[in-house]
Amino acid sequence: MFIGVVNHEYKTINYTFEVWLINQSTYYDKSKNENLTVYHNMWFIDILNTSLPHADLDIENEWTKQWEYIYI
Repeated sequence: MFIGVVNHEYKTINYTFEVWLINQSTYYDKSKNENLTVYHNMWFIDILNTSLPHADLDIENEWTKQWEYIYI
């Protein structure tokens, strides 16, 4: 799993990310005409923290991450 973040909040922001492993099923309910999700189990795995200063938004170039974490 890759987590990439850029701060465009005009101030330094502290970010907290929770990593969860979720066992779920999604099915289509014809009577409601919508997809429904059932969560069977959820396991908390980890928590990640980072603090990022403001980064200017550049809409003319490709998005680039300011912070990245590769969670294996």
